[in-house]
Amino acid sequence: MPLSPPTEHRTIVVVDVAEFTRPDRTVADHLAVQRGLYDVVRAALTAAGATSDDCVIEDRGDGALILIRPSVSKSELADKLPDRLAAEIRRHNATHSRAAQFTLRVALHAGDIRKNEHGWVGNAVVLACRILDSEEAKVALRSSDQLVAFIASSYFYEEVISQDPASAPGSYRRIDVSVKSFEGHAWLRLHGAGWETGTAPPALVAAPARDDDVVVRALFPADELKVLQGLLSGVETDRLPLIVNRATRARIPMPRFASVWDAFLDLADVNADSDGIPPAVEFLELLAAELDDDNSAELKA
Repeated sequence: MPLSPPTEHRTIVVVDVAEFTRPDRTVADHLAVQRGLYDVVRAALTAAGATSDDCVIEDRGDGALILIRPSVSKSELADKLPDRLAAEIRRHNATHSRAAQFTLRVALHAGDIRKNEHGWVGNAVVLACRILDSEEAKVALRSSDQLVAFIASSYFYEEVISQDPASAPGSYRRIDVSVKSFEGHAWLRLHGAGWETGTAPPALVAAPARDDDVVVRALFPADELKVLQGLLSGVETDRLPLIVNRATRARIPMPRFASVWDAFLDLADVNADSDGIPPAVEFLELLAAELDDDNSAELKA
């Protein structure tokens, strides 16, 4: 019988996008939310003192399991992670359409777990996932205007959060949790008030109707998108990161895109700056300048 792998202590953070599968989200929205989730989580962890070398992140589709080395202070995470996550979510939501915005539930725990060839296992991981699924936490976040629901295990609250005033222990309240075989309690904190949950950012809200009935239309109608897809799918350029950077005026961090079409789709979901020019339109203009005369003229048209 093979020996069990040795235990390793980790801080356990499990994140889940609230209502990921709600009916107004398309596949494109799911992709935008998933990209946003990873950008948000990585930026917030780094700001809280946990670098990429300190963390293992396992994808969960609409969320992620994050295991953090014990060299990273738990009290620092409890202190800094709430504000940083809320700030990064607010930044994402401000530049994306309603269906690509999101809020998060975040479970906090710590314990000894084991790693085999398939991943990490242990009762501590199971407990973190159970408290993340607390119905009371889901309802509380859904009915609030907050961006994040932090759900700390009894152990994490009592040993870490309650011992440090910087972690704001008074902002947590005890909740009962009954999920599958788990019966117990956890500690809930709602954090990061933004605009009313589920509404569009101010730049995407239609102006009040006037006598001439102002109609807000999609930036790119479906028939134009098909034409653009045909034009962009075969385009390649080594200057893609630079063009994206210039189109967004470098005001928001953007991932490296696998193709010109992927970059365009992502930018089509980003609001215009104060000059009123959508980044996707500026992207097309800059890209056209990179192409030969025929392709450039067709793209500009």
